[in-house]
Parts: sequence; C-alpha cells; structure tokens
Amino acid sequence: MKQKQKPNLSGIQIENTISMAVQNKNYHRSSLYLVLIAFLGAVGGIFTFLTMFHPEFSAPTLIGCLLVEFILCSTSAISAGKWKFIKLFFTGGYALLLYSFRHAFCDGFIHLANTIYKVIYLTDWDRFTVTGEFTEKYSTTVFLVLICFPIIFLICYAVIHFQNLFL
Repeated sequence: MKQKQKPNLSGIQIENTISMAVQNKNYHRSSLYLVLIAFLGAVGGIFTFLTMFHPEFSAPTLIGCLLVEFILCSTSAISAGKWKFIKLFFTGGYALLLYSFRHAFCDGFIHLANTIYKVIYLTDWDRFTVTGEFTEKYSTTVFLVLICFPIIFLICYAVIHFQNLFL
C-alpha cells in the first residue's frame, strides 16, 4: 500500500536530493569567452593590488611577463585533459625559476612590504632593511612576476577548465 503524499504548500517539491546535489549544472561555454573572463579576472586582481600601494616596478617587463604567463596557463587549462604532464612541467619550471631568482625575490618582497608599510602608516621611513644587492625596481618586478604566476595559473584552471566563474 502506497502512502499518500501530502501536498506541499510552498510549491517546492524535492524529489531526490542526492541527484540534485551532484547534478552537473555547467553549461559548455566557448573557450574564447572563458579565456576572456579569466584574463579580465587576472588583470583586474593584479592591477587592483598594484594601484593600492604604487610600488616601484618596471611596467613593460611586468606586463610582458604576465602576458606570457597567461598564454601558457590558459593553453594548459584548455588542453588539461589531453596533456596531463603539463602540470608537472609548470611546477618544475616554476620551482627552477624561484630557486634561480631567490635573492631578488626576497629583496622584492621586502621592498613591497616597505611600500605597503609606508602607505598604511603614512610614513617615509622603511620598516625592514634590504641587503641592497639588487635595485628596488628590478627586485620588485621579479617578485611580482614570480608571485603572480600561481595566481594566474589558479584563475585559468578555475575559470577555463572547471568553468567556475565565481572564484
């Protein structure tokens, strides 16, 4: 004997909660549209940070390197199912770059921390001392290029490969 179901007064009827929770709701958008969204998200996030604090860096070098990084990351995100070894290549290449530019990376971090400290506390003196091995412009540019690579990689994978537009 079947039980008679009571009518729901709210008008919402849930038939099977498990299948609704795992149901794929992704619509297949074009790759160009997803690349454009990822590009706007990466550029917006990075340059919003840069306009808040105005660090000293080489803008043409930074823009060129970030463009190359974005092209590499977006092509790897588009073809992620085909070439699975590309993640290992990116991780190894990034670790090698980070190791070879480690001194400039550390100096750039200190210069950027000093810039942020100056803006927050409205002062003209540096909070942290730098070894002085590299110029402020060079080391900050190296730091920004190397720190933005994982950010761009994650944005490209989230938007292009997984089609999650709300990262």
